[in-house]
Amino acid sequence: RLRNHHSSRMKRPSASLSVRNDPAATARGSVGAWVADRQHTGLAMALVWIAFARSIIPDSFTAGDADPVPSSSNFFTNQLVLLMLFGISLYLIFARAKLSFLLLRSTNVFLIALIVLAAASAFWSIDSSATTFGLFHILVDSLVCVAACIFGWQPKRCQQTLRPIIAMILAGSIIFGLVRPDLAIARPAWVLGETQSYWHGLTTQKNQLGGLASIGAILWFYAWLNSETKLVWALFGMAVSVICLLLARSSTAIAATAFVLAFFMLMRDRRALPGRYGRFFVLLFVAVIVVYTLTVLQAVPGLEALLSPVASLAGKDTTFSARTQIWQLVREHIQASPYLGTGYGAYWTGANTPSPAHAIFMKKMYFYPGEAHNGYLDIINALGAVGLIFLLGYVALYVKSSLQLVRVDRNQATLYLGLLFQQLVINLAESTWLYPSFNLIVMVFATVGLARAFVDQRLRT
Repeated sequence: RLRNHHSSRMKRPSASLSVRNDPAATARGSVGAWVADRQHTGLAMALVWIAFARSIIPDSFTAGDADPVPSSSNFFTNQLVLLMLFGISLYLIFARAKLSFLLLRSTNVFLIALIVLAAASAFWSIDSSATTFGLFHILVDSLVCVAACIFGWQPKRCQQTLRPIIAMILAGSIIFGLVRPDLAIARPAWVLGETQSYWHGLTTQKNQLGGLASIGAILWFYAWLNSETKLVWALFGMAVSVICLLLARSSTAIAATAFVLAFFMLMRDRRALPGRYGRFFVLLFVAVIVVYTLTVLQAVPGLEALLSPVASLAGKDTTFSARTQIWQLVREHIQASPYLGTGYGAYWTGANTPSPAHAIFMKKMYFYPGEAHNGYLDIINALGAVGLIFLLGYVALYVKSSLQLVRVDRNQATLYLGLLFQQLVINLAESTWLYPSFNLIVMVFATVGLARAFVDQRLRT
C-alpha cells in the first residue's frame, strides 16, 4: 500500500509498504523509498499461532484411545477464542481496507469460489448446522491468514510465522510421548491391518502428527537450504520433524516429504525453472495426481491397474489399508447428489446426527473412519462435481501463479510449489482439502502470500 505524501489526512505510515519523501531518491528520478511495515507484526503472528495450535491440540486426552475426546467443559472457552480470532482479524483487515481489497482481487479466485460454494451448500446440506459450524471455522482461519499478510508483511512472512509454532508442537509431542506414553501412543487399528503402535503426540491421531511433521520438515529443510535461519535452529527443527515423522508411521506423509525435499534440491539448479523442462516436470506431477484421482473415482474404466505402483510407493497394499472399501461406500453415497454434494462438513458428523455415515460404516466395516481418506473424494461427497472442478481450478491457478513468481522471487515460488505438492500427495490417502485444520491454515497462508507478492510487484511498478 502506498502512502501518498501529498495527503494531509494521513498523520503516520500505516501501510505495509509506504512511500516517503527521499531527496536522494527524488534526485534519481524515483517517487520515494519503500519502508518496511512493522505495525502489529507480533499481534498478527500471535493470531496465526493461536489458530494453528487450536486446530491441532485437543482439549483433553483419553488414556489408551487413539481418538482423544474433547472435554465439554472447555467448549465455551474454545468458542470464545474462535470469536476473538474472528473479531481481531476482521478489525485488522478493515483497518487497511484498500490494501485488503487489492489483496482480495489478486487472491486465487477458485479458492474464494470453493468457500462461497461451501457456504451455499448450507441450503441443501443434510446437516445445515454442521455445515454452518465448519464454514465459520474456515472463515476465521482465512481471515487470520489475510490479516497476517496485511500487517507486518515481508516476502518470507509465511515460513517465518509457521516454522516456530510447528517446531514447538512437534517438540512438545516428543516430550509428551516420553512423559505420558499411555496418552501419546495409540494401539494399532487391527481392522485396518495395522500391527504396530504409533505416536500421535499432542495431536489427535497419527496421520495428523505425520502431516504436521511433514510440513515441519519441508519448512526447516527449506530454511537450511536457503540460509534463512541459524544452523542450530535449522538442525533442531529438522530433527524434531523427522523424529515425529518416523514415530507417526505415516507412509503417505513420508512419501510426500521425500518428494518435496527432492524437488527443492532440483530447484537449486537455476536452469530447472522457469525453463521448459522445469515447467514440464511441475505439470507432469500435477497430471499424475489428476489421473490417480480419476482412478479412485473410477471415472475412466481400466485405470484401476495404476493403483498397484502407487500403493507400493506409499508403502501400502493394493487396498491402501482398507481405504478402497471406504472409497467404495463413499462413492455410493455420492450418487445421491453427484453435482452439488450433500453439504460441506455434513457427512462425517458421527453418531446421532442426520448423516447416515456412522450407521453405514459401523454395519459394513465395524468401525467409523471419520473421513474418506482421500481429499478429492471428500470434496465431491461434500460439494459435488462442481466442487471438484473448483478444486482443480485452484490447483491449476496456484501452479500458474507460482511459475510466474519464479521470475521475481525464485526461492519463495519454490516453497509455495513445495507446499502445494505436499498437499497433493497427502490428499491421495488423507482428507485435508478445505478441512478446518492446520493444513488449511498453511495453504490459505501460502495462497494469500502468493497474491500479496503480486500486489507488491504491481505497486512497485
